[in-house]
Amino acid sequence: MGLPLKSGDWKESIEGISCFFEGDDPVQGHYVRDNPPVKSVPPRERFDVVVVGGGISGLTAAHGLRDKSVLVLEKDRKPGGAAKRKEWNGIKYTLGPTNIRLGYDVELNGRRFDFLTPFFEEVGVRWSKIREPTDALFIKGKLVKNFLGEGVDDLPFPGDTKQKFREAWGHIESFVKSSDCPIVPIEANGAKALKLDRHSLGDLLHRFGPEVGKVVDLMSRSMFGGAAHEISAFAALSYLRGEFSGAQYGAPGGTAVLAERLESTLGDRVRTRCIVASIEQDGSSAYVTYLDEDHKPVTIGCKAVIYAASKHVAPKIFRDLPAKKVNALRRMKFDAYFVANLFCDGTVYDDSFGVYFEDATFTDLAVNDWMIRGGNKSGKQVLSLFCPRGVNGRPELLSQSCGYWLPKILSDLEKHVPGSAAKVQEVEICRYGHHYAVPYPGFITGDRKIIKKRYRRYLFAKDDTQGVPCFESAIWSGMKAAEEARLKLR
Repeated sequence: MGLPLKSGDWKESIEGISCFFEGDDPVQGHYVRDNPPVKSVPPRERFDVVVVGGGISGLTAAHGLRDKSVLVLEKDRKPGGAAKRKEWNGIKYTLGPTNIRLGYDVELNGRRFDFLTPFFEEVGVRWSKIREPTDALFIKGKLVKNFLGEGVDDLPFPGDTKQKFREAWGHIESFVKSSDCPIVPIEANGAKALKLDRHSLGDLLHRFGPEVGKVVDLMSRSMFGGAAHEISAFAALSYLRGEFSGAQYGAPGGTAVLAERLESTLGDRVRTRCIVASIEQDGSSAYVTYLDEDHKPVTIGCKAVIYAASKHVAPKIFRDLPAKKVNALRRMKFDAYFVANLFCDGTVYDDSFGVYFEDATFTDLAVNDWMIRGGNKSGKQVLSLFCPRGVNGRPELLSQSCGYWLPKILSDLEKHVPGSAAKVQEVEICRYGHHYAVPYPGFITGDRKIIKKRYRRYLFAKDDTQGVPCFESAIWSGMKAAEEARLKLR
């Protein structure tokens, strides 16, 4: 059964600091989960393609089909998935991802190409290079900048332990610089790279000792929602390729600028506050039934469905998936996650774009006005703290109130940055009950292949069909779903 939320849980004042929840309202999804299956009604409308899920992947797919009759159904108030942003005192801040990797060449089917750069140019999105230092680490009471590079010399460890860090980072770089380094899309990888999916990130790095292991676990939890031994080495190295091989890029308020641009190209083809409750098909059509805000069913007919939403609910709403696909979907693991945005009167932290924290409720934070340093004259600051709860963290995430989370967040920040709590005026907590699929060892070369496979009029997209939870996975899967839909329409 569901985890009921009382209205009072959504906003509280704790010792003069206002704290409130933002993000997905789980009530809609839990209504579908906890009630008998919804029956379709006679179709009210018909489209060529219905896209379920208005995150980056779904919006990309719809953008690729904008010359067709296409409709995007999104359960939230605003499309974008985790790629959303808001503004406070002139500072744009993120509700999810903060930075991206720019375009790079891949080789697939005898052709070498860059699928990201032309897409960004077509949509009209420009990314800015994030100035150094991009990353830092609070460890044993010390701030260490550029800890993945020359900052190793500043780590508060004996010389032999520092050498272990150098060797570990060098080991990762040897993979990154190799022609067999894992890459998105998965289809562009050879057998040698794919073999890495049999192992965990922890398997690759365990010999470098426990201190290295703790830092790698911290990064792994932030990036993937699980410790290093729980994460596919393939997925981890694909992501770390961007961390170790060059500059990072972004925009004020994170990656939401792309979602906003895609939404603007689609206009009224995006329909929000629609929770999809049933998907079925017959010989000539597919039928998508969603519940409006009054929980009344609305059915839409179409020639193809692109399912670009989180896969945990798919076995509940699809009426005719093969048992093999249903079983693969049920084996998926999802990380519960929240982002706490702290609205501060004055500067709390300003030594790097992002910083990791040892032994805290949050794994890392991002400085939202870092992208416009010098342009913000308000004397205010918004810090985004990233708080993964793991695959077993949903009950805690959805049942606890602001009064539970706020003291934990402020005390942990105060421990590392003394005087910070006094500058915090307000806290916004954005919750994601099923933030992204956790790429456990074997998932990419196993269940993922079953999950992504088309079934008659059903096509599947989202970053979980690539197995690496990142921006380029979402974009690529959306592009490929649009291509498959075109073939189906022919």
